[in-house]
Amino acid sequence: TKPPMRAPTPHQPAPKQPTPTPKPGKAPCTLCSKLVKSRGLTQHMNMQHKCRYCSVMVENVDEHISELHEKEPCEYCSKKFESEASLEKHIDAAHLQKCEQCDEEYYSEDSLQAHVIDIHESEECDICNIKFLIADKMMDEHKDKVHGIKTKTIKQFGGMMFMMVSD
Repeated sequence: TKPPMRAPTPHQPAPKQPTPTPKPGKAPCTLCSKLVKSRGLTQHMNMQHKCRYCSVMVENVDEHISELHEKEPCEYCSKKFESEASLEKHIDAAHLQKCEQCDEEYYSEDSLQAHVIDIHESEECDICNIKFLIADKMMDEHKDKVHGIKTKTIKQFGGMMFMMVSD
């Protein structure tokens, strides 16, 4: 009886598979058994089986890379990186966003948008610290209804100043 065949690991060459009957001018790839023109075999090996990190020839390059090289996943997208340094470089280049109004930095669009609304588009009641969007113009009504403070407006008529209280 024959010993059972072991499954190849992604970083080691696979055992030779049964090779198809070669056609004239074609040779089977030793890693995937694909029939390739003899003059194109080196190119096939480099394009299909050579690891871009360590140059080893493997049957499944993507599997080899994910198991041995790209072990640092980006928390903001689906990409993986070989080292923490390359991951940090990617995050700064691809995900870092600055607030146009104050240069605060955020790594997600949601965080940046929450910052803009909270800091730049809101006003806070100086009595109870509740925040309102400036565009909604709710602060005067809030202070009147909740705190009993009427809005005072100073107007100038003919060189004299008057303080007016809204109803």
